[in-house]
This record gives sequence, C-alpha cells and structure tokens, in this order.
Amino acid sequence: MIAALTLELRLRLGTMPRVLALYRCLMLAVLPGILAGCASSNSVTRARMLTPVALPPHAATVPPAPLISAPPASVPQTPPPAALPPDSAHSLTLAGDSAPPAQLPLEIPKHLETPEPGTVSLPAPNGVFGLPRLLSGKPWPETWFNVWVPFETWTEMNHLASPVQLTPGTQAVFTAGSAGGLIRLKIGSQQVSLLGHDYLIGFPPRIVGGVPYLHSLDLQKTLQPLLTGTLELPRTNRVIVIDAGHGGRDSGTRNTFGPEHEKAFTLDWARRLESILSSNGWTVVLTRSNDVEMSLTERVAVAERARADLFLSLHFNAGAQHSAMNGLETFCLTPVGLPSTLRRDFDDNPRDVYPNNAHDQANFLLASRLHRSLLKTTGATDRGVRRARFMTVLRGQNRPAVLLEGGYLSNPTESRRIATPAYRQLLAEAVAQALDGSAVHPAAGNPSTASAFSGTADAAARP
Repeated sequence: MIAALTLELRLRLGTMPRVLALYRCLMLAVLPGILAGCASSNSVTRARMLTPVALPPHAATVPPAPLISAPPASVPQTPPPAALPPDSAHSLTLAGDSAPPAQLPLEIPKHLETPEPGTVSLPAPNGVFGLPRLLSGKPWPETWFNVWVPFETWTEMNHLASPVQLTPGTQAVFTAGSAGGLIRLKIGSQQVSLLGHDYLIGFPPRIVGGVPYLHSLDLQKTLQPLLTGTLELPRTNRVIVIDAGHGGRDSGTRNTFGPEHEKAFTLDWARRLESILSSNGWTVVLTRSNDVEMSLTERVAVAERARADLFLSLHFNAGAQHSAMNGLETFCLTPVGLPSTLRRDFDDNPRDVYPNNAHDQANFLLASRLHRSLLKTTGATDRGVRRARFMTVLRGQNRPAVLLEGGYLSNPTESRRIATPAYRQLLAEAVAQALDGSAVHPAAGNPSTASAFSGTADAAARP
C-alpha cells in the first residue's frame, strides 16, 4: 500500500513541471493577441519604442574640436562624452546606464526662461559626427533618430556658415549664418531664434566639450522645416473649415471689459474671415454659423464631411489670475517623440500617435505662417507658436490643422481692443493674407515684435 502511494506521488510530482511548462507556452501564445485586441480598441496608437541607433562605420567616436578656445578654468564645463567602441549602440543613455533608451524627459518647465545651470537632467550625449552632407530636400538621415547632433554638423549639412560662439560658459550663446539671417541658440534654453523669429524647441541645447548639441527631433520637426520647408497650399478647389470656438451653453472665457463672451467674438471673427476667403476663391465651411453648442468631435466631423484641405479653429485667451498676460499664440499638434509646450492636466505621452501627426510639417509651417501674419498686421505681443496634444479638435484631423488664440480677454487693455469690430477685422485680414498663395516659404515676412516667452502660459481651458 505504501509503495503504491509513493509511486502515485512520484508520478504526480513528475508531471507538475510539464503542466507548468504547458501553461507558460499557452500564455506566451495567447497574451500578445489579447494585448493587441485591447490596443486596437483605443483611438490612440503608440509609436514604436525609441530604440538605440548604431553609429555608422565611418562615424567618429570622439568629439570634434571646440569651435573656439576653451574658456577659463574657472568656468564650469560639462564633461565630454565617453568614447564609444565601434560596435556600441548610440542612444540617449550612456554605456552602462541601466535606464531604458526611451526615457526622454516629459516635463517642460512651467516657465520658459533659461534654466539655471545644472537643471538639465539629460545625460551627456554621445554625438553623431561625420555624416554625409545632404542637399536640401533629401531624406532625413536615418542615423539621426533619437540622438544628439552637433550644431556644426547640421549647419554643414545645410551649407550654412559654421557656428560662432558669442559667450562662454554653461549658458553659451551660438549663432550660425544663413542667407536669410542668423540662427541663434542659447545652451539650456528652449527658445531658438531663426530668421528673425523666436521658436520653442522640445529639448534645451547642450554643450559637451565646448561643442553645442541639438536633439535630432528638434532639428527634424522644427528647425529644418523652417529653414528649407515649403508650405504647399491648394491652387484650385480650395476648401477650408473655419471653426468658431465654443458656442451655446459653452460660452468660453468672459471679456473683463464688457458683458460679451468669447463665443460671440470667435463667431464674428469666423464670419469676417469667411467673407474675405470666399471672395478669394475659397470654399468656406463654418462649423457653426450661430450661437449653437457643438462637441469637439462634431467639429472634426464637419471637416471630414467637407473633405477640407485645411482646418482653422478660432479662439481668444485668458490668463486666469494673470491679468497682465497679453498677446497672440498659435497652436498645432505636438509631433511624436517631442514634449508639448503646453500640457495642462493632459497625459502628454510623447509616444502617442494621432491622425493629425501625419501632417506634422504642414501643421507647423501653416501655424508659423499664420502667426507671423497676425503679428505683422496687429502689432500684438508675440507669445509664440506652441505645440500641444490635449486639443481634441486638432489631433483627430486628417488635414493640416491649427488653433489660433487672437488675444487675452483677461487683459484690460487687450480685451477692449478685441471688443472692437475693427480689431476683429484685422484678425480676419491677417489670416486671409497668410492663406493667399499656392507655395509659401515659411520664412517670408518681416521679423515679429518683441517676444514674450517668459512667464507661465496659464491660458483658459481649450479643447
């Protein structure tokens, strides 16, 4: 009896590893399908992980010579990058670092002033050097993916004059020449000046061994389009959807000067713009032509039904407890991989991919073109072209789409100006002038007024 029980126990114990192995195989086979099904039910897709990129065989493994002689020893310097063996991987994480290569910084400082030395949290970059020179319009270098690129390498690629360092130290200022003006950047600052205008980039430039570096996404998604990109506007059968923000019970922000609300001013602006564009050959579709409430998804659907070429959403701003805030802001969707310049309480995941991301370059060029025209026509303060992911009315669009903020209703002086029909007519004329052309280089136009990038962009709630 005892022998029989012992035999049965051995048999059962012997089968346990096989049962566990079978269970593990089943889970490995079934689990990916379950996860794929869950992902497909979400309207937001995730971009591929930012994987390491191998250095090309001809790439150098040591930093290039500094652009100028080294500053005095009293000036603190970031240590140079470690040399890479020929077969090592190149990414944002250094060799031996346990952090995954996709850990890009997601937070943008609440203010956009230059941070104090030492606040930039990224590790010292391993650079990309000696890449082939490319003419404008050629495909973006495949090796420039999730890497830091020396400023000098990018200027050489575009046949620009070599960078010149104006000031030493951890917040050094560099400029580079071009036919249309200077490109100017400051180490540690997200504000970059290009062709007379100020722009915000996602990652502050870094200096390593006396050499300035820019992130490849900022070069690809911001500086390169501004320098060489062309905005192609339709020549014939042009259809545009003009979205007057808010409406009905959704009044938007209130004018501090009078009883009017944002919804009335956006509708008037839209009607004036419709009149001008219609006379210029555009087919104009308004998301609303009266005081009616519409959901954000309905506004996107209007553009789909109209098969629109462009989508513009018109709004006015508010600074909550900051009544001194004033000026113009223009928004487009944040490209994949970059942090947004305005997040609010939205989960700003840089790997989220929306339909409108297929138009990243056209979005940015259109936003820049509209923004410059509005500044030139109105003389308002420049608060910049900004990028955000929380605006539902933009991210679901299958066409270039931009949201315009025509001024601050919370500012006593600016609210009085917005309340006048003459100012809203200026806004309409500025937008129409920006759209009047079939192929427009983004750098066209005169330099804008003084920038007001410093301070918190504490705007009123927007879609």
